[in-house]
Amino acid sequence: MAAFPASGHFLQSVREKTWQTIDPGISIDKEAIRRLLVSPAFTTTFHRLSSVPIVSLPLNFASLAAEVNVISILSLLNFGSGYRIPLRDATGRGAWDNIRYLVLALYLGSPDGQGDPLSAKALKEIDVAQVASLLNVNIHVEKAHPSLHGVTVGEMGGPLHEIVQLITTTLNETGDVLIQQGYPDLGSFVLETFNHARGSVEVLLERLVRAIPGLRDMDVVDGKGTIVLPSLRYAPRLTFHSEIYIFKKALFLIRSVSKRFASTSPAPFPIPDTENIPIMSDNVIPSMLVHLGVLDLAHAKFGALHSLFAPTNADSLLSAPLADGTLAVSPSPSLSAAEAYILRAAAITACDEIVAVAREMELAEELKWIRTFSVPQIDMWLWGVAKDRPDYRSLPRFAQIGTAFY
Repeated sequence: MAAFPASGHFLQSVREKTWQTIDPGISIDKEAIRRLLVSPAFTTTFHRLSSVPIVSLPLNFASLAAEVNVISILSLLNFGSGYRIPLRDATGRGAWDNIRYLVLALYLGSPDGQGDPLSAKALKEIDVAQVASLLNVNIHVEKAHPSLHGVTVGEMGGPLHEIVQLITTTLNETGDVLIQQGYPDLGSFVLETFNHARGSVEVLLERLVRAIPGLRDMDVVDGKGTIVLPSLRYAPRLTFHSEIYIFKKALFLIRSVSKRFASTSPAPFPIPDTENIPIMSDNVIPSMLVHLGVLDLAHAKFGALHSLFAPTNADSLLSAPLADGTLAVSPSPSLSAAEAYILRAAAITACDEIVAVAREMELAEELKWIRTFSVPQIDMWLWGVAKDRPDYRSLPRFAQIGTAFY
C-alpha cells in the first residue's frame, strides 16, 4: 500500500496525474467530450440524473447521530462491484442494493436481539455467518469428497463467501479501531470530524483516511518507461513506482453527509462545499467513459488495458434513450489491482477535463447551462445513466475481485 500523502495534500493527491507516467498511451478525447455534451443522451437526462440524492433511506431516525452513523456505514461498505453478477444471481440485487439491504437490516434489528447492531462493539464482533444470514446468501459450495466416490460435501467458498468475508473484515477492523479510539460508533467519529474540520474538505478527508483502514483507497503501481538523455544515444528502460490515491469511499461519505444536511437550518455541524471535489471513481464511471469514447485505451501499454472492451456503437450510445426494455448483461472483464487503479485514476482526470471543456464550449442559448455543471454532477450523471438506460445497463463494466474499496 502507498504511504499517506503529505498532510494538507490529500485532495491534491487524488487529482495528481501519476497514471499518465505509468501509461501515457491512455488518452482523453476532447472531441468525444464535445460530442457527448451536446448529444441527446446527455442533454435529455442530465438534470434528472445529476440531482438524484446520493443516499436515500426510507427510515425515520431517532437522532442526528443515528442517521449519520447509518450513512457512514453505508459509505464504508460501498463496495462489492467485483461480485455484481453472483450477487444479482443469488439475490436479484446488485452490489449497492445488497449493501443497502444489509445496513438497513442491521439498523432495524440486532442479529442476536440484543444491543445496538451498529455500535463499534457490534461491528467488531459480527461474523461471516451473521452477514451471510442478513444478506440471505449461501456461502457454501459443493465439492466432491476426497475419498468417497459420488459423495459431495459443502464447504465455505466461492464468490459469495469472498464478498461476505470482505464485508465482515471491514466491519470488524473498523469496530476495533473505533473502540481503541474511544468512540461508541462510526457516526460519532464522523460527526466529531465534521466539527473539527470547520467546513474544510481537505481536513475531513485526511482525518477519515488516516483513522479508518477501510477508507485507505490507495496503492503503489509498478511500471516501466523510457527516459531520453541528451548525452546518450539510447533511451534506457526504467522501472518506477507511482503512488495512486482514489479515496472513493471517503469522498462518498463526505459528500453524502454534506448533501443530506446542507439544507438543514440551522446547520447541525459545519457543512463543507463539496462542489469541487474529485469524482468518486469506481468501476462504473471509468467503464462508461471508455464506452462513450472519452477515455481512449487503443494505445494503452499497461497490462491488457488496450483490449479491455470491444468497440461500441458510439452513435447509438449518444442518441436519446429508447423505450425501456431488458437486455442481457455483458460479462465483466477482470482487471488486476494495478490496472484498475490506473483506469480509475484516469477517470478522475477525464471528469475534470469534461468540466474544463464544457466551460469553453460555444453553445446555443438553450444549452448554455452545460457550462455550469460541476465535477460531482458529472459523476452523478455517469453513475446514474449507466443504470438508467437498458443499452447502458447491458454494457460491460470491468471487475476487480478481492477489493473492499469499490
